[in-house]
Amino acid sequence: MLPTLRSLTFSPLDVPLLEPFGIATGAHLSMQNVLVRLELADGTVGLGEAAPVPHISGETQAAVLAHEQDARGALAALPHLGAYRRASAALAEALTAVPSAVAGVETALLDALSRRAGQSLLDWFGRRETALTTDITVTTGDLEHARRSATKAAALGFRALKVKIGGATLHEDVDRLVAIADAAPEADLLLDGNTAFSPESALQLLRDLGSLRSKISLFEQPVPREDWAGLAEVEAKSGIPVAADEGLRSRADLARIVRMGGISVVNIKTAKLGVVAAHDVLVAALTAGLEVMVGGMVESELSMTTSACLAAGVGGVRFVDLDTPLFLGARPLRGGFAQAGPRLELGGITGGHGVEYLG
Repeated sequence: MLPTLRSLTFSPLDVPLLEPFGIATGAHLSMQNVLVRLELADGTVGLGEAAPVPHISGETQAAVLAHEQDARGALAALPHLGAYRRASAALAEALTAVPSAVAGVETALLDALSRRAGQSLLDWFGRRETALTTDITVTTGDLEHARRSATKAAALGFRALKVKIGGATLHEDVDRLVAIADAAPEADLLLDGNTAFSPESALQLLRDLGSLRSKISLFEQPVPREDWAGLAEVEAKSGIPVAADEGLRSRADLARIVRMGGISVVNIKTAKLGVVAAHDVLVAALTAGLEVMVGGMVESELSMTTSACLAAGVGGVRFVDLDTPLFLGARPLRGGFAQAGPRLELGGITGGHGVEYLG
């Protein structure tokens, strides 16, 4: 029997944060996402998570919740859901204003379809690897916060620290980076500007770091979203790989990056692209010779495990940024990847993404 839709529901998924998750353009004080529950006619249930971020994408939890009927109508109009790419196209058309909702419904659909087939999402995406090593984020804050965060990360075994910069003076950012490097001397540093810099100020920051530049393995999206030339300029003049994050929101954006050249890395997030498009962009980026980061917004283990299965399933992902469950307080979820410090183990997942809702 072909899989058809029995029900689709959206509900708030509100989780406290253990500390504010601050970036240059704003901060999360709590996680306000949306839980998607999809049930097939045979009773198989899949779960998804939409992660709207008002200060990045302009989406809100309320806006996602308001599109529940649109999502249900798009799937109900299809003869069956086994043709998941047709379902993905229908969702993209119905949910243009809320791309995180596309990701949430696609996650729920693929979770249900893979469970129905007796597979994990790791199997579904190819199972090239069964474990990943993630970085951990040092969010914006003062000097003492930076030092404390880096010390804790080093004690937990993290050897890649993603440092949120911007929204302060260059001098303050440099001081924070020096403190972080002192507290975690064996760690590589990934800088994330979240569009807060001009090419000139980004290059000045790197000059001001002096010998500390040798510890910088990546500079993620220092300049505004559509300043692709600025991204390439920072990379060319600094010699440090630069990643497009906010600058990569579609297959068309990737095609432009590949055509123009000069940008070495792209950050692929399901919340920006949807799960199906994220898979396609990941494969295309690797085929084009780009390095890839797989990351996320402020998401629970539900979305993070889905992204981890994508990264490990396809394989060849250099940078993994799937750490936000470490910032979350109590939530009504269990399962997904098994985490020990920076290591994410996926081999134990037997069906879908392996996350269960306890509410």
